[in-house]
Amino acid sequence: AEADETVWAVKLMSPKVLTSLNRLRTACIEILCTTMAWADFRTQSHNELRAKIISMFFKSLTCRAPEIVTVAKEGLRQVINQQRMPKELLQSSLRPILVNLAHTKNLNMPLLQGLARLLELLSNWFNVTLGGKLL
Repeated sequence: AEADETVWAVKLMSPKVLTSLNRLRTACIEILCTTMAWADFRTQSHNELRAKIISMFFKSLTCRAPEIVTVAKEGLRQVINQQRMPKELLQSSLRPILVNLAHTKNLNMPLLQGLARLLELLSNWFNVTLGGKLL
């Protein structure tokens, strides 16, 4: 989805507009990072919204804009340090990236860089033999 978004953005928008949108998106992700760190937001009643935000952090790791990637990565790092992520949420967030890795025609640098960022953030969560299986 991110790749499609980028293609449309490049085709339809001027660089100035694209830069402004990236700044806006970065600021929004920073606000969501702050929200996720808020203790009152960690209650059961906010679980669904937290899951959507976490999923967005995962998706943003494969973005082409480095400033977006940086804040999304920091948001995920905060989430991982705060709590153990539910297995279902982790699987559903990783699925789009892993599905794209399964097809060589879908491989691109943002996807591979996103995978590297995920492995860095979630190194304790993966089986040691995962790297060998992916190769």
